[in-house]
Amino acid sequence: MSASAILITVLNLKFRWQLIIALIYGGIEEWFILMGIYEQNWYRTWMTIIGLLILFRIAKIVSTILSKHSGHIWRNIFIFFGLCTLHFHLVTWASKAVGIRSFNETLVPDNDCSIAIIAGTYHLLLAVSTMILYFSNIKWKWKFAGIFILYIAHFFTEKYQVLISSDGWFFILTSISIWGMYLNIYILDRLYPKHP
Repeated sequence: MSASAILITVLNLKFRWQLIIALIYGGIEEWFILMGIYEQNWYRTWMTIIGLLILFRIAKIVSTILSKHSGHIWRNIFIFFGLCTLHFHLVTWASKAVGIRSFNETLVPDNDCSIAIIAGTYHLLLAVSTMILYFSNIKWKWKFAGIFILYIAHFFTEKYQVLISSDGWFFILTSISIWGMYLNIYILDRLYPKHP
């Protein structure tokens, strides 16, 4: 839902599109109820539709205020949060879900907590370092040197079993992680309006 609010804001979609998207969410919710996946107690589907329309409006208002009164820092923060949706879910968790990359489960006593700490730290470090490389005004040879350092860092996380890739998947997964992050930053950089 928050990704839809960002999409509506970035693409500056009119109210009719906001209504269509809210109705689609309502339809999905009703479909889940019919399939027995989801159950409502006091809550009703019309509340979802109205709530989404309010969320979409608030997102547009906040975007307008920030575009007038914010600069480069807020834009980069929004790009970083956009990476959480794009990269973290599409690459990091997808590779874990299909079983080709996992995270060390013994960093802390609770297995799930260990996975969350490593995945969150991994995403934070990769996103920040890739954003620095992307937005820095350095020559491409230095950007490639920075990307090479990211490959080395991935190698050491594998060697010390912080990240664990299936046999034969290390280079492929590392390349998808690094270049996918770079591509996601490029996409978000093009979507968000530039400030003077």
